Formats: sequence, structure tokens, C-alpha cells
Amino acid sequence: MNILKTYFFAEIAKFYRLLLADGTKPIFWTEKFCQGREKRKAFWMYFLFNVIGILALGLLSTLTDVLSKFFLILLLLYTLVILLPTISIAGRRLHDANFRIWWLFLFFIPMAGQIALLILLALPSTPGTNRFGEGK
Repeated sequence: MNILKTYFFAEIAKFYRLLLADGTKPIFWTEKFCQGREKRKAFWMYFLFNVIGILALGLLSTLTDVLSKFFLILLLLYTLVILLPTISIAGRRLHDANFRIWWLFLFFIPMAGQIALLILLALPSTPGTNRFGEGK
């Protein structure tokens, strides 16, 4: 569980540190938003931690009658907080497999596109240097 926390909090901190470091324009307009590469282990640990968090908040919102709205709002806030960092780390993961970030739009094709995106995210890294930078 400590490894999950490390990957999750490191990714969130890295993203929001970039957001706060460049006060001139929003992070998604800069080249830093999705620059570089990300290894499979780091991406899947981040993904796993988020799935566990979303499932736990979703389960808590359905189990408790008194606090269901509170946990539902908490789930919505959690989802909003992790949205941009998740896009960023997924884009870097695609870069590591030598694909452009535009492949993330596969997510919007029901079922087949989402399965295809999961396959792309699970592909092995490109050894050495590719067009997106040096491998980690």
C-alpha cells in the first residue's frame, strides 16, 4: 500500500507543482502538461490507486443513507482533482510506447475504443530514445 501512495501522491504533486510553477498560462497550454515518458509500473500503480479510491467512495455513497450525498460530492470532487493529472500521466505513458497523446480520444468510442486504449497503455516501452525523449 505504501508503494501505491508513493506513486499516487508523487504524480498529483508533480502535476500541481507544474501548475503552480508557471503562472503565466494554464498548464494544459504549456508543453509541460504531457512532456516526457512514463513507465508502465508508475502508470498502473497510479491507475490502481485511483480505481481503489473511486470504488471505495462509490461504495460508501451507496451503503450509508445519512452520508450518501456527502460521499457522492466527495467522489465528484476526487474525480475532478485527478482528471487532469490522469490525462497527463496517460499521455506520457502513450509517449513511452511511442504513440501521440491524441490516441487518448479512443476513450470516447464506447467499449472497443476503451479496450483498444487499455491495450495501448499496456504495451511495452520503446527501448532507448524515441521521438518523445529519453527512456527512464
